[in-house]
Amino acid sequence: VAICFSTECRPSAADERRIAACGGRIASSVSSDVAMFVADRLKRTAKLMSAICRGIPVVSSEYILRCFERGQITQPYDETDWLKDAAGERNWGFTLSQSIKLARDRGPVLKDYQVHCATKATATKDFKEIVAAAGGTYLTSLPARIPEERKDSLLVIVEDRETRGDLRLVRKLKLPSVYVKELVMAAATTQELDLVKFTVEI
Repeated sequence: VAICFSTECRPSAADERRIAACGGRIASSVSSDVAMFVADRLKRTAKLMSAICRGIPVVSSEYILRCFERGQITQPYDETDWLKDAAGERNWGFTLSQSIKLARDRGPVLKDYQVHCATKATATKDFKEIVAAAGGTYLTSLPARIPEERKDSLLVIVEDRETRGDLRLVRKLKLPSVYVKELVMAAATTQELDLVKFTVEI
């Protein structure tokens, strides 16, 4: 059973041995074979958002302690075992269990979408990781031309409404709009792609 831990819940060497003895193994990244992600509170980190996008249960470190007591790492099939962080949910505007279930029921929220960052500051390793986990394809550069029917599936991202970067090629391609970074961040947590809310007219 593969387990990925948040930075703040990283296990000690002794706990790593206990995890192995209970039939678990520690994964360094949130890949599709990970059974659970361990975090004690909701933070919009790349790992946590990737877990949500892949429909992977998020549990607290207490769940791992209960597994130790049972002598076996078991998969958290029951929603009651998932992390409860009401304050974090209010702060970020989503319900963790609902988002995980949406990802499982609907599939990747950015499936069939291509994503390109017009602002260099936005194109971080973490951002690209989130796009991939959400099923999107990250483009390091824009194509010279794009068919009319594909324009709606190309999401050009800018840092915010004030920081837009160089949009000359975007205008040349006659794309109707670009979107602020929060489009992807909110989609990763809520599993809803709200193009209207996060659009920036050009």
